[in-house]
Amino acid sequence: MIPLKAENLERLYDIKNKKEKTAKIINENKGADFLSQEILNEFYKHYYDDRGELMDFPISKTGNTTIYSLLSENEVGRRNYKNRKNVDFSHLIAQAFTSAGENFKVIDNNTTAVVVYFGNVETLLLDYKKADLKNKISILQELQKYSVSLFSYEYEKLLEQGAITELDEEFGIKLLASFYYSNEYGVTTEVDVEKYIPD
Repeated sequence: MIPLKAENLERLYDIKNKKEKTAKIINENKGADFLSQEILNEFYKHYYDDRGELMDFPISKTGNTTIYSLLSENEVGRRNYKNRKNVDFSHLIAQAFTSAGENFKVIDNNTTAVVVYFGNVETLLLDYKKADLKNKISILQELQKYSVSLFSYEYEKLLEQGAITELDEEFGIKLLASFYYSNEYGVTTEVDVEKYIPD
């Protein structure tokens, strides 16, 4: 395993955790076959032991309830039923599928969409400035194809750097400065702006 210079995994907890577990196993098992069942079992044992409380997908806003509990015995739902009706829950299915679906998110959606300079965005932006309301809405739909979602920490950092402007206050459309996006790497928050300033 080769550590990358200046690699920052602080906000990528899952990847950081897997990297640490892998390094530990490599250091403790010099010369072993790392694809053997024994080593793989050891990796997953270490990995899941540390994450046991997260594997049930806790729902923070409802205290101790988890996605797993909603889809299994659903004790919270049974207690609520008994409190409301004053009788034990006697139905065959107690699972709270709707609540579990509403609360389960594979990726946190606390993001903000910004339009990036890609494809024919420049032409669309020029057309937008001259368009009437009906055509503006049509152009906005087209611009959605060229938007990316930024996590709150990325958005705040780019905002502080003056990299995000508002294309239209009425519609809340945000635009990312062209040198903060590359077709090859996507969005970057680290740019030497001076190299883009003409002499």
